[in-house]
Amino acid sequence: MSKLKVKFDEPEHGWIGFIIKDDDDERINCSASHIFNSFERLVIALRMTLDSQIESKVIWFEEPYELEMSFARRDDLVRLEIRSYPDSRHVQKSEDQTEIFCGTYNEICLPFWRALRELQGQFSESEFKTRWREEFPTRELDLLTQALGKSK
Repeated sequence: MSKLKVKFDEPEHGWIGFIIKDDDDERINCSASHIFNSFERLVIALRMTLDSQIESKVIWFEEPYELEMSFARRDDLVRLEIRSYPDSRHVQKSEDQTEIFCGTYNEICLPFWRALRELQGQFSESEFKTRWREEFPTRELDLLTQALGKSK
């Protein structure tokens, strides 16, 4: 498994960019709107993937495009499938992008947790809400952090 890296830009006017790299190759470059409260859904998906084998999905709204992240765990392996759709109907065209990453929870999900913690540390709660137009999921991320500590 290659090394997955996730980096969130600074949120501004309800938008945020993020990049997902596989080793040093950029695989996903997204500029998303706050519309779907995707940060909270991402933390919930990471927690569900840690605790169960239920598939979890997160939608990032790129107006009009949507980026769907699907986390699925089978035993010790996690599969992350990321699909880009031209609109909310989620009908994928042949030229639309699909990326698949497979590995352990630590290889696939921890890079997202680290990126979220880094983002959380950059802004106060009120400044983040002003920039993103939604609250940062502090409580949910703290619960995930505690669960990660217990799973080691």
